[in-house]
Amino acid sequence: MKIYPLKNDKYENYSRFGLENIDMSEAVITVFEQNEYLFHEGNEMEYIMFILSGQAKVSISIPNGKRMLLDYYIANGIIGDLELLMGNRVALSTMRAITGLTCISLPFDRYAPRLKADITFLNWAGRELAGKFTRSNINGVSNILQTLEPRLCLYILNSSHNDVFRATMTDVSELLGTSYRHLLRTLSKLCSEGAILKKKTGYIIIDKAELKKRSSEI
Repeated sequence: MKIYPLKNDKYENYSRFGLENIDMSEAVITVFEQNEYLFHEGNEMEYIMFILSGQAKVSISIPNGKRMLLDYYIANGIIGDLELLMGNRVALSTMRAITGLTCISLPFDRYAPRLKADITFLNWAGRELAGKFTRSNINGVSNILQTLEPRLCLYILNSSHNDVFRATMTDVSELLGTSYRHLLRTLSKLCSEGAILKKKTGYIIIDKAELKKRSSEI
């Protein structure tokens, strides 16, 4: 993570995050590289973050050590809202950058009381949180009821960068709730049918429209 001063002339439109009434003098810009972890489940969060650009994925673990994919974030998302509203800095999930990620970041301890006292921000955060829970519920139902292929196609689309999908396949099988063998068979099927192409650097998306079609039922 790299930290830079927040330049008000560049990021003055705070209303997109419900921050128009908040003193931003202690805010900073944080930049994460592709595949860098923003935080790990069970560790204390240093910042409440608002995504300006980039994409990240969120997962949660269960007592047996397995993990499940919860959500994807794209620009405008907030990171740390649930922890903020629960009054607990300990991260409830793990977040990792899929692409380079840039955020406006507010030191958790100093800004938590200000944010929780501001009605404009709380109304905005409530809408964001409702959207997250809706998406998480859909993801949970999909993991249970949908076959692997449409879920994998959606995962490839969301996780790829410049039409290249790179990932540790044991992690992917765990996140999607499937066996390693079944994952490889499904990837092989997508390759043989011309949707993706396997290379040493990863899987190249050949037919994005086909991946979208196969994942459209989710």
